[in-house]
Amino acid sequence: MCSTYLVALCQAIDLRHLEKILKSTIKDIISGVAKKTLSTNLFGSCERDLLKVVDREYVFSYIDDPFNVRYPLMPKLKQILYEKAQASAIGGKKNASVVFEEIGAFENELKSMLPNDVESARV
Repeated sequence: MCSTYLVALCQAIDLRHLEKILKSTIKDIISGVAKKTLSTNLFGSCERDLLKVVDREYVFSYIDDPFNVRYPLMPKLKQILYEKAQASAIGGKKNASVVFEEIGAFENELKSMLPNDVESARV
């Protein structure tokens, strides 16, 4: 019984370590993609909000397919982006079509980078 407990404890430690690595990788990717594709004057505080979404979600609930709409990551990221876009459109800061083009560019860049980097972090 003691050996079973020790094995379970070691597995829990390994999972916790993997969770930290995966979360750090995802946060780095989202931060880099946000800086690259989103306007800083429009989405200035958006990067912090996107990283808060990553912090709040349990990594293993979406890591096998981050772009699946049934998993919590992408719908919540999109919600943050669309709320910021709506606020900027109402405030008249920028043309709405340009804002949605930036959101599309963000999603495309994220889709191209995230699977490869997550897979390399797993190994």
